[in-house]
Amino acid sequence: MKVLGVPVHTTAYTRECVLLLTAALFTGMATVMAVLGMLSDKWIVVNTKHPYPGSPWLSFDLGLVGGRAFMNTTYFVTAVGFRYRDSNKYCPDSHCEALEEAGMVCLVLLSLSIAASLAAILLEVVSACQLGNFMFLSEGPFGNYVNYAKCQRNVVAASISSVLGTALYIAGVCAWAGIMLDNEFQVPDHSGGSSSISWHLGPIWIANVIGSVLLIFASGGACFSARPSTRPFTGYTSLT
Repeated sequence: MKVLGVPVHTTAYTRECVLLLTAALFTGMATVMAVLGMLSDKWIVVNTKHPYPGSPWLSFDLGLVGGRAFMNTTYFVTAVGFRYRDSNKYCPDSHCEALEEAGMVCLVLLSLSIAASLAAILLEVVSACQLGNFMFLSEGPFGNYVNYAKCQRNVVAASISSVLGTALYIAGVCAWAGIMLDNEFQVPDHSGGSSSISWHLGPIWIANVIGSVLLIFASGGACFSARPSTRPFTGYTSLT
């Protein structure tokens, strides 16, 4: 095959190789997003209103297992980290019970998603290398060949792992949001009532959305590559 007059080596499954490698790249990027989400304390940002002009005020960055409390003044900011389970000082009146419950559910699901995604990446890369006649080839009477039946099983396993990782990722994020909505966004309140605080979703939600979209595209590419082919190949590069 020639591209712009330059000979280019291609295989019978060039499209599938490109899809699998792209899916592996997207899955890897989404896995990074999942890890960032697990480590981040920017899931919710809470601010208390100033009692009077010039007075100090509290703000909180809340994550899955804990957060950071900030004492803000006009001239400096003091930060203290805390965990929901170990702290009554920053979570009075069991305000953090919903946060802790949502965080643990989300952590478990995201961890399972990462495991499934890593398995998908491995299977996708191995399958692409096999289909591209690069490595992981089998030995036969006519030399090295591609075992397409085995490769097809690997691609199917990769697509299943990718879909599972996507479902777990989205389920983890949605479970966190659902638990918090069900508990009316119970957050630390040191200012005398919910009318004295304001909150908004933190910047980590950008990564959550991007990670979900990447995994959806990766799963689509892996599933498209798993479609059975009727092209008659022997598996031997010298005979195909």
